[in-house]
Amino acid sequence: LPLLRGLRWVLWPAALASQAAAHLYARRPLQAAPFALLLAAGAAGTGWLAYRVALATARSGGDAGSVGESRASRGGGWFPERLGPLFEKELRYLLRHPAARIHLVLVPVLAAFLGWKVPGQVAGEAAPLVAGLPLFGIAAYVHLALQLFWLNALGFDRGGARTFFLAPVAPERVLLAKNAALLAWALAIFTLASATYVAFAGPQPWWAAWGALALVLGLAPVLYGLGNLLGVVAPRAASHGLQRAGAVSPLAALAGMGITAAGVGLYAGPVLLAAALDALWVVPLAWAVLAGAAFAAWRATLPLAGRLLAARREQVLAAVCGDDA
Repeated sequence: LPLLRGLRWVLWPAALASQAAAHLYARRPLQAAPFALLLAAGAAGTGWLAYRVALATARSGGDAGSVGESRASRGGGWFPERLGPLFEKELRYLLRHPAARIHLVLVPVLAAFLGWKVPGQVAGEAAPLVAGLPLFGIAAYVHLALQLFWLNALGFDRGGARTFFLAPVAPERVLLAKNAALLAWALAIFTLASATYVAFAGPQPWWAAWGALALVLGLAPVLYGLGNLLGVVAPRAASHGLQRAGAVSPLAALAGMGITAAGVGLYAGPVLLAAALDALWVVPLAWAVLAGAAFAAWRATLPLAGRLLAARREQVLAAVCGDDA
């Protein structure tokens, strides 16, 4: 796999040491030198970055107010003021979790394997339809990989969940920011995985590409909207490790499987209709309509989830940041 061989230095920098050692054992010191120098440069760069982060953290201690004032004077964060602070906070907090970052590597690797194996296996009358299924599978799998974040949105805040009720912020805006940040990260993973699949499998039909985008966008409001309710009804304190076990309650895990199956089943109808009509352009069009309806329903039910969160404040805080958390 030439592409993966070229990317392995980025995905796994420790491979530089392996390559350097292989040349040294073969008595080729000149060929080993570039890999050793790159490894040393990477270590030095990482150390310098850690030093700068630690220095900035130390200098900002006790000056949170002045830091906030200076940032506001520069025009705020990256996003509009209406949602920006909450959205940026949730996105940064999400990206600190290793389980969120690891899927930026794992899902594209899975997509590369599909792109390598699947195209040669597609043949027959159903080949045009089957050719689009891997992209559809990637779109659905992205949400499945991030399932613990939309099933237990408040569980990773631990003690920080108290600030949601102390700050003058409506509960539904908290859930909106969490859902928006998770969707942004899901789109980033999907974009990278889709590009990797196309790099291995070759150009895909336009209806498959647009259909996969409509699917990843359309599944989000269905899964996130019902996940908000589960996260409020059955919250659980979750760790910041890679272990999925214990990140969600048994009730939420069982319900999550049903929600995922129902969401995928909802979008299966247009595929069957397109196959019966032999008109594959129906798939992205129908999915775009379903996605618009799903977003409208999610937005309409968000205040209900916010009121439920406000009503169950004590239960949620006891489960997420209580003495047993």
